[in-house]
Parts: sequence; C-alpha cells; structure tokens
Amino acid sequence: MARYRPLGRTGILVSSLALGVTTWGRQNSEADGYTQLYLALGSGINMIDTAENCAVPPADLSSRRTFSMRQRSRN
Repeated sequence: MARYRPLGRTGILVSSLALGVTTWGRQNSEADGYTQLYLALGSGINMIDTAENCAVPPADLSSRRTFSMRQRSRN
C-alpha cells in the first residue's frame, strides 16, 4: 500500500510515489496507459504527473477517459 505525505499546507495527502505519464501516446498504447493507471490507483497512488504532457492531448485525454471509466465502474 502507498505511503502518503501532506501536500504543503493544503490538508491534502498525496502518495509519496507518483505515476508519470510522459510516454502515453508515444511509447505505449492507450490500453497500456489504462493498465498502468489502474494498477497505480489500485495500489493507492493518487498523484499523477502530467506536467510534461499538458500540451499533448493524447495523454491528457487518456487519463481523463480512464478516470471517467473508473468512476462509472464503481457506481
């Protein structure tokens, strides 16, 4: 299970490990990205590093679609 640390003074706890998605849409498929995200979230990781990809729609859209699908599957 993941360990958590405070995010500054926000009161938000974030996992000490983050999932970096720089390779999404470039070095791996969208399906691979979904698998990586599901495994990370299932392990308690709640910090996703998309900074490098903010201007690259495939990674940003893929992560949003994955979160949407995960929410629907929980309902």
